Amino acid sequence: MHPGSAIEHVYLCSESVDFRKSIDGLSAIVEHALQLNPFAASLFVFINPSRTKIKVLYWHRNGFCLSYMRLESERFIWPSKALDQATHTITLQQFEWRTKAMCCASSSPVRQSANTVSGRGEKSLGSRHRGRNYGSRGSADHD
Repeated sequence: MHPGSAIEHVYLCSESVDFRKSIDGLSAIVEHALQLNPFAASLFVFINPSRTKIKVLYWHRNGFCLSYMRLESERFIWPSKALDQATHTITLQQFEWRTKAMCCASSSPVRQSANTVSGRGEKSLGSRHRGRNYGSRGSADHD
Protein backbone atom coordinates (compact mmCIF):
# COMPACT_ATOMS: atom_id res chain seq x y z
CA MET A 1 0.00 0.00 0.00
CA HIS A 2 1.01 3.58 -0.49
CA PRO A 3 2.26 5.43 2.55
CA GLY A 4 -0.48 7.70 3.77
CA SER A 5 -3.30 5.40 2.69
CA ALA A 6 -5.80 5.20 5.51
CA ILE A 7 -7.14 1.64 5.33
CA GLU A 8 -10.26 1.09 7.40
CA HIS A 9 -11.25 -2.45 6.34
CA VAL A 10 -9.68 -5.45 4.65
CA TYR A 11 -12.10 -7.71 2.79
CA LEU A 12 -11.06 -11.20 1.71
CA CYS A 13 -13.19 -12.41 -1.19
CA SER A 14 -14.45 -15.86 -0.18
CA GLU A 15 -14.48 -17.34 -3.68
CA SER A 16 -11.46 -17.60 -5.92
CA VAL A 17 -11.46 -15.42 -9.02
CA ASP A 18 -10.18 -15.61 -12.56
CA PHE A 19 -6.76 -13.94 -12.39
CA ARG A 20 -7.05 -12.64 -15.94
CA LYS A 21 -9.25 -9.95 -14.40
CA SER A 22 -7.56 -6.67 -13.71
CA ILE A 23 -8.69 -3.38 -12.16
CA ASP A 24 -11.96 -3.01 -14.07
CA GLY A 25 -13.06 -6.63 -13.62
CA LEU A 26 -12.11 -6.77 -9.94
CA SER A 27 -13.76 -3.44 -9.14
CA ALA A 28 -16.93 -4.73 -10.83
CA ILE A 29 -16.81 -7.80 -8.57
CA VAL A 30 -16.45 -5.54 -5.52
CA GLU A 31 -19.39 -3.37 -6.54
CA HIS A 32 -21.82 -5.92 -7.96
CA ALA A 33 -21.03 -9.34 -6.48
CA LEU A 34 -19.77 -8.23 -3.05
CA GLN A 35 -22.12 -5.21 -2.81
CA LEU A 36 -19.30 -2.99 -1.48
CA ASN A 37 -18.00 0.43 -2.49
CA PRO A 38 -14.72 0.02 -4.44
CA PHE A 39 -13.83 3.67 -3.64
CA ALA A 40 -13.94 3.12 0.13
CA ALA A 41 -10.80 3.22 2.26
CA SER A 42 -10.54 -0.57 2.09
CA LEU A 43 -8.41 -3.34 0.67
CA PHE A 44 -10.19 -5.92 -1.46
CA VAL A 45 -8.18 -9.12 -1.58
CA PHE A 46 -8.76 -11.84 -4.20
CA ILE A 47 -7.19 -15.28 -4.47
CA ASN A 48 -6.68 -17.73 -7.33
CA PRO A 49 -8.12 -21.30 -7.20
CA SER A 50 -4.80 -22.90 -6.18
CA ARG A 51 -4.29 -20.31 -3.38
CA THR A 52 -0.80 -19.43 -4.58
CA LYS A 53 -1.57 -15.88 -5.80
CA ILE A 54 -3.41 -12.88 -4.42
CA LYS A 55 -4.43 -9.57 -5.94
CA VAL A 56 -5.16 -6.57 -3.75
CA LEU A 57 -7.31 -3.75 -5.10
CA TYR A 58 -7.68 -0.38 -3.40
CA TRP A 59 -8.46 3.23 -4.20
CA HIS A 60 -5.71 5.78 -3.54
CA ARG A 61 -6.43 9.49 -3.95
CA ASN A 62 -7.52 9.60 -7.60
CA GLY A 63 -7.04 6.11 -8.97
CA PHE A 64 -7.12 2.39 -8.33
CA CYS A 65 -3.99 0.49 -7.30
CA LEU A 66 -3.57 -3.23 -7.89
CA SER A 67 -0.95 -5.29 -6.09
CA TYR A 68 -0.05 -8.87 -6.97
CA MET A 69 1.75 -11.48 -4.90
CA ARG A 70 2.73 -15.01 -5.92
CA LEU A 71 4.09 -17.76 -3.70
CA GLU A 72 6.47 -20.21 -5.33
CA SER A 73 6.02 -23.30 -3.18
CA GLU A 74 3.51 -22.50 -0.43
CA ARG A 75 -0.18 -21.61 -0.26
CA PHE A 76 -1.99 -18.75 1.39
CA ILE A 77 -4.16 -19.59 4.35
CA TRP A 78 -7.65 -18.60 3.27
CA PRO A 79 -10.98 -18.84 5.10
CA SER A 80 -13.52 -21.26 3.72
CA LYS A 81 -16.69 -19.83 2.24
CA ALA A 82 -19.65 -19.54 4.60
CA LEU A 83 -23.13 -20.18 3.23
CA ASP A 84 -24.14 -16.55 2.86
CA GLN A 85 -20.86 -14.73 3.32
CA ALA A 86 -19.18 -13.33 0.19
CA THR A 87 -16.31 -11.77 2.15
CA HIS A 88 -14.41 -12.15 5.38
CA THR A 89 -13.32 -8.99 7.15
CA ILE A 90 -9.93 -8.92 8.87
CA THR A 91 -7.74 -6.20 10.32
CA LEU A 92 -4.87 -4.64 8.41
CA GLN A 93 -2.43 -6.28 10.82
CA GLN A 94 -3.97 -9.71 10.19
CA PHE A 95 -3.62 -9.11 6.45
CA GLU A 96 0.03 -8.20 6.86
CA TRP A 97 0.57 -11.44 8.81
CA ARG A 98 -1.09 -13.41 6.01
CA THR A 99 1.23 -11.95 3.40
CA LYS A 100 4.36 -12.82 5.33
CA ALA A 101 6.01 -16.18 4.79
CA MET A 102 5.10 -17.35 8.30
CA CYS A 103 1.38 -17.49 7.42
CA CYS A 104 1.77 -20.08 4.71
CA ALA A 105 0.34 -23.57 5.07
CA SER A 106 3.62 -25.04 6.29
CA SER A 107 4.03 -22.30 8.94
CA SER A 108 7.72 -22.18 8.19
CA PRO A 109 9.60 -19.14 6.94
CA VAL A 110 10.81 -19.03 3.36
CA ARG A 111 14.58 -18.97 3.42
CA GLN A 112 16.91 -17.79 0.71
CA SER A 113 20.57 -18.56 0.78
CA ALA A 114 22.96 -15.65 0.51
CA ASN A 115 24.51 -16.86 -2.75
CA THR A 116 21.33 -17.18 -4.78
CA VAL A 117 19.22 -14.75 -6.74
CA SER A 118 15.85 -16.47 -6.61
CA GLY A 119 16.37 -19.14 -3.97
CA ARG A 120 16.46 -21.89 -6.59
CA GLY A 121 20.20 -22.35 -6.70
CA GLU A 122 21.18 -19.86 -9.40
CA LYS A 123 24.41 -18.18 -8.50
CA SER A 124 24.36 -14.43 -8.06
CA LEU A 125 25.73 -12.29 -10.86
CA GLY A 126 28.80 -11.39 -8.85
CA SER A 127 29.93 -14.99 -8.37
CA ARG A 128 28.84 -16.13 -11.83
CA HIS A 129 31.19 -13.74 -13.60
CA ARG A 130 34.04 -13.75 -11.10
CA GLY A 131 37.44 -14.18 -12.68
CA ARG A 132 36.24 -13.56 -16.24
CA ASN A 133 37.41 -10.66 -18.32
CA TYR A 134 34.79 -9.28 -20.65
CA GLY A 135 36.72 -6.11 -21.51
CA SER A 136 38.68 -7.55 -24.46
CA ARG A 137 38.74 -10.79 -26.36
CA GLY A 138 40.87 -13.39 -24.69
CA SER A 139 43.47 -11.04 -23.28
CA ALA A 140 43.77 -9.72 -19.79
CA ASP A 141 43.59 -5.98 -19.19
CA HIS A 142 46.82 -4.74 -17.65
CA ASP A 143 47.72 -1.21 -16.56
